[in-house]
Amino acid sequence: MSDDLEKFLGPRQGFEKRQAEATEKIDQHPELREGEVFLGNVTKQEGISGSIYRSTRLGDVAYDSKGQPIEGMFPTFANKEEMDEV
Repeated sequence: MSDDLEKFLGPRQGFEKRQAEATEKIDQHPELREGEVFLGNVTKQEGISGSIYRSTRLGDVAYDSKGQPIEGMFPTFANKEEMDEV
């Protein structure tokens, strides 16, 4: 979407564009394994103990929507098939 079109459509369209771009990056997390879904980033304290999925695992490096590492946060992943069952 060009900047001119984004200005014409207004801030909501810009938000949706940024959300789509962020989602695309999430689907490309370097630690994502085949058959997994990225759940989000958590602190080490939060960990995975609150997850409802048995397959949830903690990754090593969390990234923001611009692809920059986030210090003190860790990505979480779960098996897509298990998520579809719940």
